[in-house]
Amino acid sequence: MPGNFQHVPGVAYIAGQTFQSEFGVHEAGSVIPNEEAEQFGNLQVLIDNRFIWPYAPDEGYDWLPPHLFNDVKTMDEVKAVLEGDPMGTRSVPQFPDPEDPTEEGEPPEEVLRAEDEAEEQVIIHDKLKATQQPGVERPEGPTTLEVAEGALGRKLTRGDKTPPAPRKETK
Repeated sequence: MPGNFQHVPGVAYIAGQTFQSEFGVHEAGSVIPNEEAEQFGNLQVLIDNRFIWPYAPDEGYDWLPPHLFNDVKTMDEVKAVLEGDPMGTRSVPQFPDPEDPTEEGEPPEEVLRAEDEAEEQVIIHDKLKATQQPGVERPEGPTTLEVAEGALGRKLTRGDKTPPAPRKETK
């Protein structure tokens, strides 16, 4: 979905990472002229991957139409993000520690329970497998055919079509 900030007067672009385009090399933190940025055929991809950041005009959010608030930052916000981790090398913990958000903490109870249930699924699946499969040794105990013969009290043959004994009705 193309950004709804394109062609809005006053919205400008700043390079989030150093990259090269048909207009030359754009250093991280440098302002990209609107005439150049709007000619990029892949402008939305560059923005989605944080090579380019759109930012609000000097007047700030008060001047922007409300539909742009989620897509556009102010120049100060963009610079703060770029200064915080300009190379994108700082790792972000999956489960931040409440006391120190930069350190890895314990996963929530729901995640631990889901991991335990996932491990149990393998065990359950193994128990549900057929007792005899081609190329697999026969497990200990009777086969399903032997259990059926024991229940009927007679030996079954391959073409056996004898109906089962009628059940007794209970009142």
